[in-house]
Amino acid sequence: MRVARVDEDEDDEDDSEDVEDDSPSAHPSRGRLENLSRGDRGTSKGRPSRPVRTINGHPRGPTAAVFNAVTNNAVASSVGCFAGKGASKGAVSVVVRMTVGNNGSVKSATAVSGARDPTLRKCLCDVVKRLTFPPFEGPEVTRSIPFTAVSAPAPR
Repeated sequence: MRVARVDEDEDDEDDSEDVEDDSPSAHPSRGRLENLSRGDRGTSKGRPSRPVRTINGHPRGPTAAVFNAVTNNAVASSVGCFAGKGASKGAVSVVVRMTVGNNGSVKSATAVSGARDPTLRKCLCDVVKRLTFPPFEGPEVTRSIPFTAVSAPAPR
């Protein structure tokens, strides 16, 4: 059995927001010497830095890459949840919606769609509730994690 997950960036919601970078390198009109005198050398090619992209819109908020890395741990931990749940007949999917607080802990996790097996749904929610994210600033973050187990072909 193989468990797969879609990257967070493919979520149908785009809660992320570009946050303006107010460092000197973000303002090319200020002149290169002013940028250097402030200790900002820009990028290696002398171009301005890109805006910070975070999930919650706060400059010190979490990035999608951090959330993807942590939620991929949930995928690895979820394999046992799917044991004997019909994955041998094709694919079994469950989407778990979680809310993460500023301290990095998962405040809530709820199965919102997919397989109706209550044991499977509870097991996946418990896996998600054990996740720990790095602490961040700004509003809480709510995201969905799609879990899918697909039956693997029998070895020859």
